Amino acid sequence: MRYILTIITFCVAIAGCDVSKAEKNKEAKLYADRRSECDKRESFDYRRKVDLIDVGQKLNKQGLSYEWKIKRKVLGDTCYQVVAGSYVYKKEGIEYQDFYTFGVEVRQGFKDSEGKQQGMWVVLYRRDIDAGNLPSGFSEKRIDDFVNYNEAFGTVTFDIGSETYTYELPRP
Repeated sequence: MRYILTIITFCVAIAGCDVSKAEKNKEAKLYADRRSECDKRESFDYRRKVDLIDVGQKLNKQGLSYEWKIKRKVLGDTCYQVVAGSYVYKKEGIEYQDFYTFGVEVRQGFKDSEGKQQGMWVVLYRRDIDAGNLPSGFSEKRIDDFVNYNEAFGTVTFDIGSETYTYELPRP
């Protein structure tokens, strides 16, 4: 079964986030099912292959408490997902968008010390962009408006304004 879905969490009433409650529940169920399926797989241990991890300069500032307004999209019938969203902080009751993050994660299944099957998301690719460098209205875009997944080549392309970022998924 093929899953291509978008999950929008922490979504406030902004353009592109007008997903009905029933649709959100359906997507959340599909997302949870997919995550559970990935947790059960015997998978390559991405945490031990640091050469596969490409994390650019992080822009978060020490001492600030951020909220990540995250959007997610599972890539086809894989255990990979793309994530994107604004990091905002509040100061004196006012929200400030500081930077925007996008990247690729893989669901890593493992057994805990008691032998129970668990899972976690491992960041494989991440980029932070200063909010001032984003095109106007970009943070309100739906993830499908700027992320493209080429299943045949295993590439993910992020079109962020005039910049394009491409990441090739690892093939274990």
